[in-house]
Amino acid sequence: MDVSSPVPPNPMIPIPPWETLLAECNANLEKSPQNATLWRRRGIALAHLGQPTAALSSYSCALALQPNCYQTWCDRALLLIEIGKYEEALYSSDRALALQPNLACAWNYRGQSLHQLDRWDEALLSYERALNWDPLYVDVLCHRGELLAIQGRLGAALSSVEQALTLEPENSFAWHHRGNLFIGLEQWQSAADSYGQALALESGRSSSWAGLGNSLYNLGRYAEALDSYDRALALDGNNWEFWEHRGHTLGKQSRYQEAIESYDRAVELNPAAAQSAFYRGVALCEVGHYAEAIASYDQAITASPYHPSFWYNRASCHALLQERERSLASLKVAIALDPQTYASLAQEDEDFQALWEDWRFLQIVYS
Repeated sequence: MDVSSPVPPNPMIPIPPWETLLAECNANLEKSPQNATLWRRRGIALAHLGQPTAALSSYSCALALQPNCYQTWCDRALLLIEIGKYEEALYSSDRALALQPNLACAWNYRGQSLHQLDRWDEALLSYERALNWDPLYVDVLCHRGELLAIQGRLGAALSSVEQALTLEPENSFAWHHRGNLFIGLEQWQSAADSYGQALALESGRSSSWAGLGNSLYNLGRYAEALDSYDRALALDGNNWEFWEHRGHTLGKQSRYQEAIESYDRAVELNPAAAQSAFYRGVALCEVGHYAEAIASYDQAITASPYHPSFWYNRASCHALLQERERSLASLKVAIALDPQTYASLAQEDEDFQALWEDWRFLQIVYS
C-alpha cells in the first residue's frame, strides 16, 4: 500500500515532522478556518500520526470548503483503504477520477479498493489504467502482481513484481510480494531470499518475518523459522496466524507443551480458528492428554463440522480412552466425509487396535 501523499510536495520544500506540521496547521486554522489547504494538510499529518478518525474529519472540512480538490479525495481514499473501509475508498477514488481522469494514484486506489472487495476483474482494469498513465508506478506493479497471483496467474504475477524491482531494486514492498509469489510456487529458498531482502531494507514489517518463517519451516529449518515467528510476534503479538505457525514449528521440534501454549494463544485471539484448535488437540495427544485433546477437537468441529480429520482424531482419542461407542460414532462421521482416506487408515492405525475385532468397527471400515 502507498504510504506517501498521492500528490507529493515540492522536493525543494522539506516536510516538517508530522507533529510540527499538525501544530502549525492548528495554529494557522485559528486565523484562517476557511482555508481548505490547511485542513487537508492537517488531515495528512493526523493520518501519519495514526489518528484516522480525526484525519477523516479534517478531510471532510477541506472538502466542504473545496469539493473539487482531487488531491483531498485521493488522500481520503488512501486513508480509507488503510483502515479497511473499501466501499468508501472506492467512492473517494471515483470522485477524484471524475475531476482528474488521468490521475494514476486514483486509479491505483480504485484498484486496491476493488481488489479488497473481491471485484478482481474490475481491480485489474483499474491497475492497468494506472499503468497507462504511469508505466513506472512501482506500487501498482506490486498490487497487480498480487492480484494476478490470486487469480492463479503466477507467471504473470512474478513478471509484474520483477518489473517493479527492475525499476526500484530497493523497494522492500516489492521484495515482500516476490516472496509471497515464491511461496505460492512452493519455491521455498527463493521465497526465503526474497523476504530476507525485504527485511534487510525494512525490518519492521511483521508479515515479512512471518513469510520468512513459513519459507524456513518448509525448508525444514525449524529453529530459524521459530526465530522469525518470534520476531513477527514482537511486532504484532495479536496475530493469531503467527501464533498458529509458531505452534507448528515447536511441534516439529517435539516441544509440545510450548506448542500447546502457542495454539492456546491463537485460539484465544480467534475462537473460530478451527485448525489452531485441531493442532492443539494433536499436541495434547502427543503428551497423552486425551480428554483435553477431545475438547480441542470438539472446538474445531464446532468451527468446521465437515472436516474429516477433526472427527477421525476425535475418534482415535476416544479409542485410546477405551470409550468405544464414542470412538465408533466419530469414526463413522470421518469415513462418511472421506471414505477413501479414513477407512483404510483406521484399519492400520494402532490407536484403534482395541476395536479391530469389534464387529461394529469392521462394519464401518469395510462396508
